[in-house]
Formats: sequence, structure tokens, C-alpha cells
Amino acid sequence: MKSYFRHLRVLQVVAILNLTLFLSVLLLIALFYGFWYQSLPENSPIRSRLQLGAIISKFEPGWLFSDLRSLNIPIYDLEIKQVKLQKMLEELPPSDALMTDEYRKFESAKFSFAGQSYKVKTRIRGLTPNHWQDEKKSWRIKFNSDALFNHTKSLNLIIPQDRGFFAEYLSNSIARKLNLLTPRDTFVFLRLNGVLQGVYYSIETPSKVFLEYNRKVDDANFYREDNWDWFKYGFDPIFTDIGHWKKDNSETYSGFENYADIDYLLTLLNSSTDETFNKEIPALIDMDVFLRWQAHSMIMGSYHQSEHGNNNLFFNPITGKFEFMPYDLNIFPLEGQFIDKPYNPLVTRILENRRFLHERNTILWDYVNNPTDLENDLKFYDDAYQKYKKAFYADRKKGFTNSSFDNTVSRLRRIFIQNHKKIIANLEFCEIFATVHIHPKSNKILGSLDLALHGFSSAKLSEIIIPFSADSTITQGTKVNIYYDSNASEYFDAEDTFLTSLTADAQKKCFKGDSFSLMLYSARDAQLQPVKAHYKFFITGNANEAMQQSLGAINIVASNAVTKKQLTPIVRCVDGRLFSSFPQVTASLDAFLLEYPQFKQDANSSFTVVLDAGEYIIDRTIIVPSGLTLIINPGVVLKFQKSISFLSYAKVVAIGNKEHPIRFTALDKIEPWGNFAVIGESSASSEFSYCIIEYSGESYVNGIKFSGGISVHDSDVIVRNCILRYSFGDDAINIKSAHCILENSVFYKNSSDAIDFDFATGAIENNYILDNTGDGIDLCGTDIVIAGNRIESSGDKGISVGERSKPVIVNNLIRSCNIGIASKDKSDARIVNSTLVDNKTGISLYMKKQVFGPAAVEIRNTVLWNNEKEIIADAGSVIAISESTLSLGAEGTYISNFTPLFVDIKNGNYLLTDSRKDSTGKIPKSNITYLKDMPQFKDLKDANIGILTNPEVMSFDDFSVP
Repeated sequence: MKSYFRHLRVLQVVAILNLTLFLSVLLLIALFYGFWYQSLPENSPIRSRLQLGAIISKFEPGWLFSDLRSLNIPIYDLEIKQVKLQKMLEELPPSDALMTDEYRKFESAKFSFAGQSYKVKTRIRGLTPNHWQDEKKSWRIKFNSDALFNHTKSLNLIIPQDRGFFAEYLSNSIARKLNLLTPRDTFVFLRLNGVLQGVYYSIETPSKVFLEYNRKVDDANFYREDNWDWFKYGFDPIFTDIGHWKKDNSETYSGFENYADIDYLLTLLNSSTDETFNKEIPALIDMDVFLRWQAHSMIMGSYHQSEHGNNNLFFNPITGKFEFMPYDLNIFPLEGQFIDKPYNPLVTRILENRRFLHERNTILWDYVNNPTDLENDLKFYDDAYQKYKKAFYADRKKGFTNSSFDNTVSRLRRIFIQNHKKIIANLEFCEIFATVHIHPKSNKILGSLDLALHGFSSAKLSEIIIPFSADSTITQGTKVNIYYDSNASEYFDAEDTFLTSLTADAQKKCFKGDSFSLMLYSARDAQLQPVKAHYKFFITGNANEAMQQSLGAINIVASNAVTKKQLTPIVRCVDGRLFSSFPQVTASLDAFLLEYPQFKQDANSSFTVVLDAGEYIIDRTIIVPSGLTLIINPGVVLKFQKSISFLSYAKVVAIGNKEHPIRFTALDKIEPWGNFAVIGESSASSEFSYCIIEYSGESYVNGIKFSGGISVHDSDVIVRNCILRYSFGDDAINIKSAHCILENSVFYKNSSDAIDFDFATGAIENNYILDNTGDGIDLCGTDIVIAGNRIESSGDKGISVGERSKPVIVNNLIRSCNIGIASKDKSDARIVNSTLVDNKTGISLYMKKQVFGPAAVEIRNTVLWNNEKEIIADAGSVIAISESTLSLGAEGTYISNFTPLFVDIKNGNYLLTDSRKDSTGKIPKSNITYLKDMPQFKDLKDANIGILTNPEVMSFDDFSVP
């Protein structure tokens, strides 16, 4: 018997242990499952599929330890007969439908609060299933007109998660601060037939009583959308038809339900022109209220008052204008770069008006720029959370966990702050791009100023200052006027608005006038995204070069019209004269002949134009289009006005003769003309012969800088038997990226360089280069043969070899220059059989630009004599000398320093005497190996050192240097 009881006790212990173990495992699983579930993000698909929040909330401890009396929250009681309640539940829409009018049936009920009872009508409310598909449902309660509850005719009890818990509560608080019509709201507990339903967001609904309580005329129309089942039929935007609108309150003086006001609004929105809309909409809508209403949406990050619903419009019969009331905004993150987007067609069309947009932005800035507003809003939000969180914790029917509640409240708070920052960043975006256009010469217009405003906010223009240089010829008191192109015609006309007058202050070196105030409104595209808004101004005055040049330094004083922050406009200057002739580059033959009737078409070629002998005054720049051939006949004299040029994109054949040379000259010798330029591949094989080019200058046309009396760019050319003299520009002839044969020509008394070859090939042979202020020959990146030239009295260098040039310099006489030959910047000059005498420095090697490096020379069969310094070289330079005579001597092979015997120094003949002996009777050694590589010396058997032939001064009967 004892063993039986012992065995029974063992079985009992085992059973208890098994049960304990089972319950422990079950508890662990439940705890793990609960904590894991609550750790999931709110938008997790797992959370959505499992729907465990309602279950977990029933087992959370919060409600177990809560005394409703200690929660500081009103408790409403609603009593509905069980039969009626059951009927209401049975007649709810299916979960895949909306609650349209057929389901909105009220039942009689009793409402009680604080010992007071009311007979009411009630129904389950909410358009979408989230309001009524779960255990806890949203309710609408209507009171009798003779027994109002707290001055309220009707109120909604809404499940709080549908309004973002405290988001709508905060939204209405902000709306009140913005002086918008706002319903009263709070949080309450609801008991239904004695059963606690949990926390509800309580908010009154629009009605006659609501209007009256808010000091509005109660005999007035109050509109909201009339929903249809867009679950089944899709959305039809509510602003497309008055059938999508219904009244919460109606005016009675029409004697019937009159929708004329909303009909006119929709017609104006959908059918009017922009001019009509912008004129009439401020008379139909209280624009101040509307813009504050829309700014309020942006503060909340909400686009919920959209073309699909949630629009509440009160038509004020006192003003005859619509006023908008915020409704169901919640808090959403403002996505995208900019906060505005086309969510509501009425909002879009109004904000497309730049003035209205600016006013909305100003309302936004006044709110978000005040840190106290944000602090107070967050305090309001946090206080609500602290006040009601225990009530939420105690809610067993809420359908979500306490941690989910806490996380959502915290997340929406962060979003609200982020939205606040984004609005500030948007409003601070305001940039001005200013382009100053210098106009071709005009009696009236100096230039124009184009302002492109790109920003979320508008700008305010307050001052324009135009500095000028210290050496400017602008005199004290000179005036310029600025006009605004108010009719946007792009042309200066009588309708343009005078803006300001600027007066030159010679001491301050600027044009300055009184400050002014001009709004530059920002613009939006159809998606309400910022796009550039363009504003044009004309600057008038007496046009001259000094006045127009000053425009490039214009200073624009402007500020962000919303934030008041000073702006720094990005200013660019465009000389409109530069490309004013560009269309002529590709003009047709007929168009060219029409433009320049002094030319004629060649009888034998449909693509050749001819300029016959005669004298022509050229008062505007001539541009010959590509694809043609230009023939300039002997005897042509072109007299150019100041700064006027001749540009040919076509092949040029300008061949004169001794008796009838071709002359390019200035109309006034003290006012240089521009340049005769040949440009482009289609102008290849041009030729100039027996031409005189004098008094030329420089020009800048079609984006190309021309510096030579003859300027050839990117084209092959032959220049022979020409005279280039008295140039005022940087070069007498300038060759760029071209192959050029330059021979038998004279360069005389040019103010800077005589010959300038940049990145060119070809030959410079048998030219006489005399009394030029700069270099005789200047090379840049050029490999070329320089042979048989006589270069005398150059103010700088006889030959300048730079930027990696590799010329062969042979048989040249260079005398009385500052420097005979300079090799610099990684250049490598080969100097053969040349004579350099009476220069300050014979040969100089140096590095001018560090990007290149030291230079080099190879000197053979050359005489350097009576130069103050024979050779000067920087460290790193490479010099190789052989078979040469230097008066000061040098290291090298077969170098002598004995006095050479020249044929006739007095008459300029620097050949060595036929005896080839120096003053000691010795014969200097020479090496002609390099010469035999050159075609002109291929038959040479032997040669002396120094020049092989004596370059002569060119002389023609009527074609000589004066």
C-alpha cells in the first residue's frame, strides 16, 4: 500500500513538472514571439500578414493596472439597443468596398457624459474599411438642435491611428495659430453599451451650429466631396464636376439646393484662360485664407486634401468668397527635392501665379523661421503624448501594441521636424543668373541685362551699380538709364517701364543711383517644380566703347524676397558684337551679294565672287561665307573705317602686280582698322601677292581673336611679294594652325611683332624685316624653315623660338636687334650658316614658362660678331656649337674667335670675302652636311661659314619701302 502512494506521489510530481515545463516553454515562445513581432517595422509585410497587434494588446499589462478615473480623459457612454447594434454590424460594407451613402444609416441611441444624457442619432462612420472592419470602430454622433452637446451639433469619434494618433491634433493646433477655421477636438474613452471601446479622437463636424459658434454666417453653403465607390470604379477627380460635391450646410435664400457658387469655381478652374483665372480667382476665393490653408498642408507634409477628397469649403455670403478649412491632414514625409507637387488642381493653378506663390512662401517662412513656433508645436505634441499615453496603453481594443503606438508617435515627430527643415531649405533656395549683353553700336542702347531667377523663393532687386576702370574716359555726371522690359517683348519700346537712372561718379569710379524695389517672382512648371523665371532690362545712354566696356563689371544688389537674405548673383558678360555677324559665315551666295553689292559673281564660276579694281570705303565688317572663292583683282584699294575687318571663310586669291598692287589701308591713318582674316579649311590654298597691308590693328569677331594685318587660321596660304607696315596690332602677319609659305616680303615699322607663327608649318624665306618694335619673327609650337631673311633693328628679338618649336634657321642675317635669336621653353633651334652681328645679345636660352622646361640650340657654320654678349643661357640649357666664329669665343668643335672679313659692311654686305680667310689668314672650317638635306642647297659642294647669300632689301619700281 505504501509503495502505491509513493508511486502516486511520483506521478503527481512528474505531472506537475511536465505541466510547468510545458507552460514555461509556451510562455517563452509567447514572449519571444511577442517581442520579435513588436520589433518589426510598422510597414513590415510580416506584421501586416500576421495581424497580431490586436491579440498582443489584450495581454499587455498596461490595462490591468489602470484606473480609468486616474487617466484624466473624458469617458463618453453610448447606448444602442442590441437589436439595432446587431443590425448596424450586419449591414456594414464588405471589406473590399467603401462606405458609400447606401450604408450610412443612422439609428437612435442615448449619449451620456458627466451625468447628462442626450437623445442622439448615430452610425458607424468612415469611408474606408480600416474604420469598421476591426473590433474597434469609428462613430458619428448627431445631437438634436435643441439639446446640443458642448455647443456641438455633431461629432466624430475616430480610431486614433487613422489620424496619426496626435498628428491631426497637432495639425488643428497649428491651423488655429494660422487663424484658419478649425473644428474643436480632443481625446476620449468610449463605452458602448457599458463595454469599454478604448481611446477615440473626438472632433466636431461642420454644421450650422459649427459655423455659428465660429462667428460665421450660418445661412451659408459648406461643401465637401460626395464620395462614390472608387474601389470599384476608380477615381474621378472631384474638381471635374459639381456632382462630386455635397453640402454639410446650405443657404436658404435660393429656395432650393443651389450649387451656383461651386459651379462657378469649377468652371473658372477648368475652362478659363490664365488671364481670366488670375483676375477673377482672388474675387472668388479668400486668397489670404487659401494660402494659409495650403501653407498649413505643407507644414504637416500632407497632400491629403487632394483632387480625390478631404476638401472643405465654406462660401462666405458676406464677402462672396470661398474659405477653406483644414481636414484630415495627418503627418507625412515631404518627399522629392521640393515640397510642391500637383496634388490638387486648384492649388496647382493658383500657385502657378507667381504672386500667389510668393505670398504662400512668405506665410510658410513666417511660420518655420520662428523657432518658438517649432518649440511650441513639439511641446504641444509631447504634452499630448504624455497626457494620453496611459489611456492608450489601457486600450485593449486598439488593435496594435503599445510599442507600436510609441514607435509611431516618435516616428511622426521626427518626420514633422524633418519637414520643417526641408521647408526652410526650399525657401532659402534662390539664385540669380545675370547676363549682361553689350549691344552692337546703337544711338540708344548700351546693352541689356537678362536676369534668370532660379529658385523656390522670389527675389527682390534693389540696386544696380556699374563700376568703371580708373583710366576710363567716362566723365563726372554721365548718365545711363535702366528700363524694365515690362511687356516682355525682348525689344526696347515705349511700353517698357523706367526703373532707375545711374550717374557717373568720377571719384568712386562707378555709375550709381537711388535704390529701388522690384520683385522678381519665381516660376513653376506644370509639376510645380521651380524653373527659371526670366527678366530683361535695357541700359540706355550715349554709346561709346568706354561706356559699353564698363557693363562687364556690373554689380547687382538683390535679396531673397522671402528670407531677406542677401544674394550674390552670378554675373556673366556677353559682348553681343562678337557674334552679331555669325550667320553670314554660312550665308548663301545670293545672300552675300545682296548684303555686299560691291562684289559680283564671276561669269565663269557659280561659286566665285570678284572684287574689281577700284577704291572702296569699308564701313562695316565684311564676312565672305564658306564654300566660295573670292578673287580680289589688281588695283583694288580697300579703305577701312576704325576697327572694321574683312573675314573670309572662303579661299582668297588677292594677286596684284608691281604696277597695280592691292592695298588694304585705313581711312584715317591714326585710327587703325581691324584685320584681313582667312579662316577654315574651305579657305585653303589662298594666296596674297603684291599686296600692301598697312595701319591694321586687332579685332575679335565670331569668337576669334585676330592680331595680324593678315591673319590666317586653320588654312593653307601663300604670301609673297607683299609689304606689311605700320601695324598697330600685335603682329603684321599672324599664322595659326596653318601651313604658310611666306617669301620675298617686306615688314617695316610695325608697332609690335612683324611675323608670328603659332602651331604652324611651312617656310619663311627671303624677307626683309626692318625697324619693328617687337620681334622680327615669333614662333610658338612651330617647326619651320627660316631661310634667307634679313632682320634688322628689332626692338626685342630678331627671331623668338618658343613653346617647343623646332625651326631650322639657315642663311639669315640678324643685326642691331636687342637679342639676335632666343630659344626658350623646351624649344630646339638649329642655327646654320647665319650671321648675327651688332646685337646686344647674340643668342639667348632661357625658360619663361615652367610648364615646358629649358631650351636648346645647335649652332653650325655661324658667325656671331660684335654682339655685346654672344650667348646667354639659363641653367639646364643645352648648347652645341661647331665650325663657327664667335668674337668672345666659346667651347665647341672648330671654334675660332678671329675677326671675320666681311665684303662690305658699310653697304650691308655681310658675306665673308672670297678668300674665306680671317684676319689671321686662316680659313675657318665649315660643315655643309645639314645644308644638303635642304632642297635649296642640295647641289652645294662647299661653303663658307656665315651667310651663304647676302639678303637684300627688296626693291620694286613702284613697290618699295618708303
